[in-house]
Order: sequence, then structure tokens, then C-alpha cells
Amino acid sequence: MALSPAPPVPKPVLRALPWPAVSPSRPVPVGRILESNLQGSDILPRLSRFPSIQPPSEIPPTAIAPHASQPKVIVGIADLAATNKPGPVLSTYSLGSCIGVSAYDPQSRVGGLVHMMLPDSSIEPRKAASQPAMFIDTGIPALLRAVEALGANRQHLVICAAGGAQVLDSGGFFNIGRRNYENLMSILKHHDLRLHAEQIGGLVSRSMFLHTESGGVRLKISGQMNDMILCKSLTNT
Repeated sequence: MALSPAPPVPKPVLRALPWPAVSPSRPVPVGRILESNLQGSDILPRLSRFPSIQPPSEIPPTAIAPHASQPKVIVGIADLAATNKPGPVLSTYSLGSCIGVSAYDPQSRVGGLVHMMLPDSSIEPRKAASQPAMFIDTGIPALLRAVEALGANRQHLVICAAGGAQVLDSGGFFNIGRRNYENLMSILKHHDLRLHAEQIGGLVSRSMFLHTESGGVRLKISGQMNDMILCKSLTNT
């Protein structure tokens, strides 16, 4: 009896892959307003934007390393958290073309962090209504509402951003990272706000941490051994 021919092996398809997911141990659920307490901070100079990032220096992570007892609050993709009590480290991972934005009021000691995927909510208004943190144009207003609900003054906010890497989609032509950044700047201008520090563009993946004990913002960047301080805190404790 003749054997049936083996099925053909499909040819590989070359496409951009998403940044690898990070699974921190014991993540804390978010999607709600938390409470926190922050202290004043000193902002490092704004960094270069597109097409690549050349940080002026790497600062050892011990500069704002969390204590072992500090819990991490994991901010997932298309999510946000805000807090007005000291202790938790608001953390978001795998910022490729996505953009993470932290907002922190050193006077009321309120801070928040949002992880946004796409620039414009007009492509899916229903999704934006139920999950505003997915889009830049609805995520920034949602972050502002969250921190203001906990007592932050919009005019006192220290705002930092990271992400917006040049990652192509499967079609190879939409640069979501650049569009995210451009819309972020437009939305901030609309609200009469500005970025105090940024780490945007390039071809790297970033994780972002807002330390609620001090207000410092720390980044882990793929391919770099040391963490980088985006927002240098003035720690009195």
C-alpha cells in the first residue's frame, strides 16, 4: 500500500514580535484607585527622543532601590493605578511601542501610573469608555482624574514618560510608538501640562517604576545592566 505524502511544511512568516511578557512574582491586582503618599523630587534633564536613546549616564539602582517590605502594585497593559499612601511601588512592564506615564504631586504627595497602548480612541469608542487607559487621548485624562480625586493639584504635577519604541506592526509600516508620543504631547499641551522627564523611542523595551516613598521614577531598559533614574527623588526618610 502506497504511503500518503507528508503535508507540506509552512514557510516561516517574518513579522515584528511583541516585547516578551514579564511575570513579576505575586502581582497585586489593579484597575482601581489606590491610596499613596509621596515626597518631593528633582527632575533629571529631558533625554533625546527619536530615533535612538543615548542616556547621559546610568545611575546605580541603589539610589532609589525599594525596601524589601515595599509591595509592588502591577499596572497592566491598558491599566492605571493611583495612590496617596507611602510604600507601594507602582510598576509597569514591557513598554515597547506603548507609553507609560507617571504623575506625581510633591505637595499633596499623590502619584499615579498609566500604561497606554494606542494613540487615538476614535478607532474603538466603546473600548475607550470601558477601558480608557488603553488610549493616549483617554488615558491621560483618566490618570489626571484619578490623582486629582486623591487630592493632587494638576498645576503641581511632575509628569514623566517612557516607552514609544519604534516597533513595527505585522504589516511593517505603522509606527505606533511615534504616533503614541506625538499624541501624548498634544494631549498634555491641551491640558496645559508638560513632560518633566522622558525616555522615548529607540528599539528597546522598558519597565517603569514609581516609588511612592520618594516620588522617584526608575527604569529597567533591555540590554542595560543598571537601572536608570528618570526622576531623581529627594529622599528624607
